[in-house]
Amino acid sequence: MPRDAPPLVRFVQELKRRRVVRVLLIYLASGFAVMEAVDILVSALSMPGWLLQAVIAGLALGLPVALVLSWVYDLTPEGVVPAEVFDASDTEAHAFRGPSRWLSPGSVVVALALVGAGAGATWLFNSMLARAVGDADPNSVAVLPFDYGGDADPSFADGLHEDLLAQLTRISGMKVISRASVLGYRERDTPIDQIARELGVATLLLGTVRRANDQVRVNVELVDPFSRESRWADTYDRTLEDVFEIQADIAARISEALEANITPAEVQALSERPTESFEAYERFVRGTEVFTRAIQTLDPAGLEASIASLDAAVGIDPQFALAHAYLSLAHEWVQRAATDPIAGAESGRRARTSARMAMRLRPQMPEASFAMAFQNSARSGGRARTEDDVRLLRTALEGLPNHAAGLRELALRLERLGRVEEAAELSFEASEREPRAVLYQIQAANHAYLLRDFARATRHLDSAFSISAGAALVSSILYRVRILLALADGSGVDGAQEVFRLEIEESNLGAQAIVARLETFPELLQGGDYDDLVSSLSPNADEEALRCRCYEVKAWTNAVAGRADRASAYWDSLAAEITTVGEWSDANAAALGRADRALVFARAERMEDARQEIEAMEALGAEVLESPAQLIGRENWRDIRYVRAEAYSALGDVHGATGILARMLAEPTGVTPELLEARIAWDSIRDDPAFSALLNR
Repeated sequence: MPRDAPPLVRFVQELKRRRVVRVLLIYLASGFAVMEAVDILVSALSMPGWLLQAVIAGLALGLPVALVLSWVYDLTPEGVVPAEVFDASDTEAHAFRGPSRWLSPGSVVVALALVGAGAGATWLFNSMLARAVGDADPNSVAVLPFDYGGDADPSFADGLHEDLLAQLTRISGMKVISRASVLGYRERDTPIDQIARELGVATLLLGTVRRANDQVRVNVELVDPFSRESRWADTYDRTLEDVFEIQADIAARISEALEANITPAEVQALSERPTESFEAYERFVRGTEVFTRAIQTLDPAGLEASIASLDAAVGIDPQFALAHAYLSLAHEWVQRAATDPIAGAESGRRARTSARMAMRLRPQMPEASFAMAFQNSARSGGRARTEDDVRLLRTALEGLPNHAAGLRELALRLERLGRVEEAAELSFEASEREPRAVLYQIQAANHAYLLRDFARATRHLDSAFSISAGAALVSSILYRVRILLALADGSGVDGAQEVFRLEIEESNLGAQAIVARLETFPELLQGGDYDDLVSSLSPNADEEALRCRCYEVKAWTNAVAGRADRASAYWDSLAAEITTVGEWSDANAAALGRADRALVFARAERMEDARQEIEAMEALGAEVLESPAQLIGRENWRDIRYVRAEAYSALGDVHGATGILARMLAEPTGVTPELLEARIAWDSIRDDPAFSALLNR
């Protein structure tokens, strides 16, 4: 090495010669392997979470020691010996001049440099650990289901758990996970650090309830799930009449332990007794606990049991406003699940009656405002009703800032008003408070899709798939959004068809489900022979709606197979069928129905009939025609503007179709150039320069 080589070059060469770099790489690779092995063992054997942290800390502390030792010593066939010093002045022989003096000034400088490198590695390891435990809000908490003993049966302990969570939702300074997402952890032997990661929280509350006659003992502990350190613990030995005070104190103490701000109004809300009758309260907590479980699967028996308990509560104390509010929610869910229209209408009436009673008894109670907004909310009530719901839901969330259902319902109302960006933020927030509830993840995915954030939409769908356990209804919704994503995110028809094939393989789809997919996404029929797939879909079905859907699917099947005459025959059959359909519930439904009929008439080449439908539709006015969406069935919203654009396209009205699509492309509607490119509905205007311009936006 030249004598006048730069010091940095000589230093690097010396590091290589002393094998320091090799030791560093070997140490890092070995350390990573050790961490991975320990992480697997911790999860598999339910070992304490601090074990992994201890291993990481030990590896970080050992790194500078290993580097210093590699500088000072060499590993030779004769064993470990002091490293030899290279004489840079001997340029010819490059001689070594004996063992190094590890306390020489140069060695000290190198040692300090290596210690600095070790400190940097420690920071890196700590960062890796922080990522491993997640970026959870330090004020976030999940209350795991309580264990029970003595005379405390499961329903009593679960009722207390439900009510405590309801109390915690009132504190704005904390992020509280809703009960539906924590219920599954009672039966699962899952390490608490893994639970915290799955729920995205920094702390967990563990509790036990014991009851003996009229005495109750509640043991609670707030723990850091990653260090297993207790942040607060207490035992309450009280009478049953003191349950309200126990819950209020636990909620306040959790807030104090997390150093979360709690307002005077929140303190006041925690101290309020919902009823003076413990007997009524006991019926109430049993009813609300059953209700929470029942709505996860729309279990009719569970909903009826919930209503029975809540009815008993208000029978004992007719002034129990909170019980009236929950009774309204239970009746509304029964209405949504009803297959008998008469029974459904009666449930809707009782939902309204109970919500109004709750509002009359305690007009400032946030649960009353939520019940008023929620009852009959699955039906389209026009813009005025939706705006009124928004006002009620905002009022409810002022008192219940952690109320996941309130956030979700408000997001749905804002979407109906076309305020998709606001709706998406609320859906994302709701999904954080219900990380293990499938429908919350689906809604968040749908709103991410509407904002064209396809990566985020996919993450939410992956979460939904991981917790759905193959539920048929949930699977149907998941795959519908998956197909939309495939059409819009660049993978196009090929990606959508792959999703469809996967769904058929995994879900054993029946005829009606296949019809629904192919009717909604006719591009799935492109590029393949689907005759066998649709051969069992009979247009002679007894139900008029299913007959129409079968005709449409068969028409599309023949069209994409190049059998124009047979496709036209099915369009004719569909046009004849829908001529008899013309009674709509409101102006929005009429606009959508007219647009659908115009579309079918145009495809059947009955252009005059199609134009008449367009004229009747346009006579409804701009306020109706520019409405973002219209409810079709249960929680299935179709955008009126998009269907109108399809109708104009089928008539060859390029200006009408592209004008609507241009406005939709400028808004967070989910319409993208990629989606327009993929969908075959636009084939009739695809070669027009105005449409091509949309694809190049």
